[in-house]
Amino acid sequence: MAEPERMYHPEGEPIGAVVRELLSDLGDLIRSEIQLARVEMTAALGDIVRGSVWLVVGLAVVYLGVAFLLFAAISALAATMSLGLAALIVALIVLVLGGIAIWAGYQRVKRIGENISLTTTRESLQEDAEWLRNRMR
Repeated sequence: MAEPERMYHPEGEPIGAVVRELLSDLGDLIRSEIQLARVEMTAALGDIVRGSVWLVVGLAVVYLGVAFLLFAAISALAATMSLGLAALIVALIVLVLGGIAIWAGYQRVKRIGENISLTTTRESLQEDAEWLRNRMR
């Protein structure tokens, strides 16, 4: 990070003007940090929504798989073996697809914990604190 540029000449400006300028810069800095935190939280929320959609889709597909399994069991008992076997094959395929969707959604939601830590905001705040320390010297 480059050395912060001094925006005043200590020998020519009264201390009140320097303090006002510093407080104004600090207010701008705080507003910028709040905006950065909002952007990061919005991105994390988008990840939560996308992961949740995958979970819901996966659960719906698994629900259909269970329905096919029940249908297969009924068909196996009520009809010939070929009808029940066909329903069983369809049910297993649907269950596998549902499991894949659930796994994909779970992986997305699991990664959200890493993104929600606001690392960019934390790093920016540390840089701002260093800038402020240099400015106060």
